[in-house]
Amino acid sequence: MRIFIVLLCSLLFPFLAYPTITSGTSWAYKFVVWNDFIYVVDEDKTENRVENAGKRIGEVTVYSDMNQHKGNFSNAYEEGTGYYKIIGVPTSDTIAVEVRKGVYLKAEREGIYGFKGEQEAVTGHYLENGVNVERNDLLIGTLVFFGFLSLLVLLVYHFQKNRT
Repeated sequence: MRIFIVLLCSLLFPFLAYPTITSGTSWAYKFVVWNDFIYVVDEDKTENRVENAGKRIGEVTVYSDMNQHKGNFSNAYEEGTGYYKIIGVPTSDTIAVEVRKGVYLKAEREGIYGFKGEQEAVTGHYLENGVNVERNDLLIGTLVFFGFLSLLVLLVYHFQKNRT
């Protein structure tokens, strides 16, 4: 009975130790992505209204409040929401987002948007040839390792028991 418990714990350990990947994302603020940079929009501040919006420079191509996406992505604004240059302000600092017809809000550049794609590789884990290892590959490898370890423990226990 004791060996059964040890074997069961060994097989369940990878599932308990491996972090659960959730399907949803919790956002700290509303943002848009343009040219691989995150621009944060604060709708609560009245001073964020823009009166001097210039040329249209892009638009939201993907909207989702649950998942990250590549491209001109937003967690708050629907597809087609326009991005505009603010006259006299470089786009490397701030852009304007048309939140409603004729209403523009400042979106301040926060930093680089680091999402790589639907199945983002775990950073820092590489195979011998330098290819990124996917999360599923790590889980499968862990399960195989603990499966062999459990088999080894079972064999050692069996030989020790038969010896005495």
